[in-house]
Amino acid sequence: MIGQGLEGHDLRQDSRCVQRQREKQTSRLLVWPTWPALVLLIVSATGCGNAGRSPILGTGGIGGLAPTVTAVSPIDRTTGVPVNAVITVALSEPIAPGTTAISMACVAPCAIPTGTVTLDATGTIATFTPGANLAPFTLYTVTVTAANSLAAGIALASPYTWSFSTAALPTTGPPTVRATSPVAGASGVAINTLITASFSEAMNPLTISSASFTLTCPSGVPIAGTVGYAANGTIATYTPASALPANTLCAAQITTAVKDAAGNALASTYNWSFTTGAAPDTTPPTVSATSPLAGASGVAINTLITASFSEAMDPLTVTSASVTLACPSGTPITGSVGYAVNGSIATLTPASALPASTLCAAQITTAVKDAAGNA
Repeated sequence: MIGQGLEGHDLRQDSRCVQRQREKQTSRLLVWPTWPALVLLIVSATGCGNAGRSPILGTGGIGGLAPTVTAVSPIDRTTGVPVNAVITVALSEPIAPGTTAISMACVAPCAIPTGTVTLDATGTIATFTPGANLAPFTLYTVTVTAANSLAAGIALASPYTWSFSTAALPTTGPPTVRATSPVAGASGVAINTLITASFSEAMNPLTISSASFTLTCPSGVPIAGTVGYAANGTIATYTPASALPANTLCAAQITTAVKDAAGNALASTYNWSFTTGAAPDTTPPTVSATSPLAGASGVAINTLITASFSEAMDPLTVTSASVTLACPSGTPITGSVGYAVNGSIATLTPASALPASTLCAAQITTAVKDAAGNA
């Protein structure tokens, strides 16, 4: 028996690149062995335009693909989830109104949860809000059973399922802002940057809006923009509608209307400021380091994969569609992709141990962009 919710919300189209060509690939071999045997990491430059990009970053493009689930919260196999938490699903593109269905299931005598599904303003984050607290110490399975793309009406290719276990009690502690980009007091900030703030825990994306996350440049002069949420890094983003004024002190604010997944608000309004420079950022980002290193030996089969970037990135572009792992090449490894604002680091955590004695291929496409929108 399954409890379900169906959304209905106004959306707007997103042109995020999620297509990867299957042909005309060029590859670069990086030695990346697992223990006890040698494994090679292949970072592919897979194309859908932008030929000649970095062989580490690869290439990306736009295509009429079926929407995919790129991140979930709680993360798959998480334990100790608050019984009053909401469920969040990030999708690869905006979803058509009335087409998203999410269900939850648990083993009797657990009561099957019912609830409502709501999309955020971008149409790419679906939130399932249970009608009542979940049962304590219970394993729940969540399934996204349907979601049609707004642009082409293409259905989800197949249901997406994951699970988590609850804790004993609701969470009552307030969330905190733990990092921002630009950092407080920064100067010479590119006038085409986006603003990000990462939180200490999973948030309710329905509370992160243009009313609760604002930007003024100079102080007192509102900057129009779009507010988003990256479930894979618990990060709020503010994308200005146009270039920020040059050489100007800007003030960002997140109010106590912002709440975590359990409904707890920030303890107080969070404010920070930075000063813009004179010009936009037009330099493409690069991958500055990876772990494991290229050529490393004896890598544990239970390792996570990380890539550090040369600058702050747009967390909405760092997803399971743009950061992938295959072991062997051509056989996808499922896992969760995250982004850390305070280190500009993407992480891919495999859902299970990597196969031993196997050739693995990691890829970051040019769907990944920096905070200024450069791929």
